[in-house]
Amino acid sequence: MAQHLEQVGQVVGREGKDAQAGELGVPLGAWGEMETSVNTLIDDLLWPTTAVTHAITAVAQGDLLQTVRLEVDGRPLKGEFLRSATIVNTMIKQLSVFTSEVTRVAARSAPTASAGGRPR
Repeated sequence: MAQHLEQVGQVVGREGKDAQAGELGVPLGAWGEMETSVNTLIDDLLWPTTAVTHAITAVAQGDLLQTVRLEVDGRPLKGEFLRSATIVNTMIKQLSVFTSEVTRVAARSAPTASAGGRPR
């Protein structure tokens, strides 16, 4: 069990691979329950990182409507997970406000055509 958890820690924690789940091959009894607990822990730890990555990727592609949900499976985020999600959502909101303001100022400053067809 210790060797397997060390392998899962290496793959998930150090190599950053989220597809690795703890599979001991014994789905019954206490061993099966431990396997389920490890897999649930991995999922719970990776979800916020994945959600933040999706939101930041959307922003990098110009989508300022994507945010990080503040709950998972009906459970509110807490602690550092909530803090990170809130910071990312605040950043996205500020970028959206800034973008809107720049667009507004640019539109107001753009030359307009006069009656004679010339820019003013």
